Amino acid sequence: MRKPWSSKSDEGSSTRTVWLVVGGLFALGSIVGVGTAFGLSIPAPDASAETSLISTRTREVTENVYELTTPEVVLDASGEVDVKVVQGRHGELAIRRESTWSVGSRHQEESWNGRWLRAVFVCETPGCGAVYTLAVPEGTTVMLNGTPRSLTCPAGKCVQL
Repeated sequence: MRKPWSSKSDEGSSTRTVWLVVGGLFALGSIVGVGTAFGLSIPAPDASAETSLISTRTREVTENVYELTTPEVVLDASGEVDVKVVQGRHGELAIRRESTWSVGSRHQEESWNGRWLRAVFVCETPGCGAVYTLAVPEGTTVMLNGTPRSLTCPAGKCVQL
């Protein structure tokens, strides 16, 4: 029997309230359960000790091979650039760059236009630089426009401009 002070909408409202309470308790239980599971399975880190980074050294190697259609290559090198010239394949210029640097900023540029190779490597920290190994065909002259930090070149291959 229906009570005179209740209406049909009150019955739906109480059912809705029960479901909201049940859903809220389920959500709370899920969050607590998952949180507890993660808390128990993830070990806490041990006490840390005073530490600081002493050094970092990065090395990068890049190799590019280009078609060479001229009897000479002009090299404009500046900064911490070492150059080695070796015998290469006919019709090709192979450029291998080994860059090394530590913490701190560095500035690196490289461009090749079919005749001129521009290589710049400047950095703040000691012990950094780039070693360029150029493999050129027999009979190719390497003309130096800039001044590399060091140069290793077979006799007659390299000429200062």
